[in-house]
Amino acid sequence: MNAALLRAYPNPFNSITTITVNGIEKADIGIFDITGRMVAGLKTEDGKAVWYAEGISSGIYFARVLKSDSKSNIIKMIYLK
Repeated sequence: MNAALLRAYPNPFNSITTITVNGIEKADIGIFDITGRMVAGLKTEDGKAVWYAEGISSGIYFARVLKSDSKSNIIKMIYLK
């Protein structure tokens, strides 16, 4: 299986972003802040998940998907209020 490709759009974003995972229809995505603390957990449907980033601070966040072969893919997202 090829590496899953994560993408967030828009990025930078203001309160809502869509995260897509190419190559995997159902996956779990963790959203982490700059300190490594998990701030949200998402489940994809048809390879997409929407993150409503309400109640958190502006800044840099990371989305991580863990594939079945124990490899992970990570992207950086910028949340601007």
